[in-house]
Amino acid sequence: MKRLIIIVAAIALVVSCVDTTVAENAPRLGSAGAHELRLPVSARMMGMAGASLVNAKGTDGLFWNPAGIAMSERTELEFSHLTYIADINQSYLGAVTHFGSIGSFGLSAKFVTTGDIAVTTEAQPNGTGEMYSPTFSVIGAHWARRFTDRITFGLSTHYITESIDRARATGVAFDLGFDYDPQWRGLKFAIVMKNYGPDMRFGGEGFSRDVRVPGQDPNSPDKTIRQQSSAFELPSHVKLGLAWEAWQQNRNNMMFYGAFQSNTFNNDEGHFGGEYSYDGTFFLRAGYTYSDQDAYLYGATFGGGLVLQWGETDMSFDYAWTETDVFDANQYFTVKVAF
Repeated sequence: MKRLIIIVAAIALVVSCVDTTVAENAPRLGSAGAHELRLPVSARMMGMAGASLVNAKGTDGLFWNPAGIAMSERTELEFSHLTYIADINQSYLGAVTHFGSIGSFGLSAKFVTTGDIAVTTEAQPNGTGEMYSPTFSVIGAHWARRFTDRITFGLSTHYITESIDRARATGVAFDLGFDYDPQWRGLKFAIVMKNYGPDMRFGGEGFSRDVRVPGQDPNSPDKTIRQQSSAFELPSHVKLGLAWEAWQQNRNNMMFYGAFQSNTFNNDEGHFGGEYSYDGTFFLRAGYTYSDQDAYLYGATFGGGLVLQWGETDMSFDYAWTETDVFDANQYFTVKVAF
């Protein structure tokens, strides 16, 4: 009965969120902020187009599905790097450890840089000779617990910082993850709600201006006024995932994944992927992302991985290539240590 109540409550919550999201996404396309929250991590996950929501285990779960961090009872460390479009680079660090019946805890840090940008003003539109470097960071704290042999729940909290010249914005975002294993014919299900939180707003010295008030004493100093930026919402979404173990023979294993993502500020997406593994050591992956949004950037993905063992320690090396329209393809590199 307790399991049924949890499942019904989770489904009701997600259905209500999906209904609201689907109704609102088209009119507000592209109007959200803090898009560093959406930049994916993990070469393993991106090799399958982000479809393997159900098996986002250990440090993979820190970004993709907080419930997944409870699937590993080891301590894991991960470093991931992404060469993104338009010379944008992303570095990511994640750590997960298990604390018995209390659950699993994790920490994560994502840093996004865009390189140097020339400072321009109304008086000097071609540049002042100065440069600035925008930086974006997301620091996360995560918890998950396996409540039964079929139900796992996780929660993430993110602190967001955006710094652009002399302007700065901060905010918080929350993720919820829910995994359900019916233990029937290799099927598993997952529900994730990501990037829900209060609006953000920029502030700082970049919004201050020295102006001369009409009619004031010409010998008096200019008045300093501070402008206020408009608030912006976070790029929230709800994602439903499915996994199926299609083939298991000796050391060979084949998994298929599918996921539907309903975005608040973008058209909905479909994610499909598969992973072949041999002896839990060699991995080949492929996937595809679909959206009916005009000029959608992403498409096919491919990747592979290798796990090396030294006693009780495993070291994983993963790579993924993702098709990107207009820009060069994205490439993901991930190194993970588990002990």
